[in-house]
Amino acid sequence: MTITTIAPLSAVWVGITAAIILISRDWRVSISALGAQYVGIFILVAVVWPLEYAVIKLVAGWIAAAVLGMGLMERPDAWKQETGYGLSAVLFRVFIAGFVVLVVLSIAPDVSNWILSATRNQILGALFLIGLGLLHLGLTSQPMRVILGLLT
Repeated sequence: MTITTIAPLSAVWVGITAAIILISRDWRVSISALGAQYVGIFILVAVVWPLEYAVIKLVAGWIAAAVLGMGLMERPDAWKQETGYGLSAVLFRVFIAGFVVLVVLSIAPDVSNWILSATRNQILGALFLIGLGLLHLGLTSQPMRVILGLLT
């Protein structure tokens, strides 16, 4: 099995982890999903970059997740729940994440015509990250969640 054979799964994996970061209310789940997200990014990048450069991206993402996790272990009050973040907010985030996925799937063929050097899987993964990361930034004002949205 080569990297290119698992690239379609990694594009889906990146989208799932970005949605988990968006929906999750527990900082441990969000930080773990961020670390897992960088595994998918590593696979997508390793298709075109040399393996050494792709590993650097993976390690940098894991270090960022570890630093955020250590900071939240020291100050768990930094992850305050946003007011009104109940079941309806979770359902709204699931619905809007599904909407972003539909938009990404509809515009990916056009983007692949613009960027000829990228594979379809890389374009899908990148658009999932951009769409769900921007959505995350738009839905929160809490600093630690904003950092997760920026890292996404």
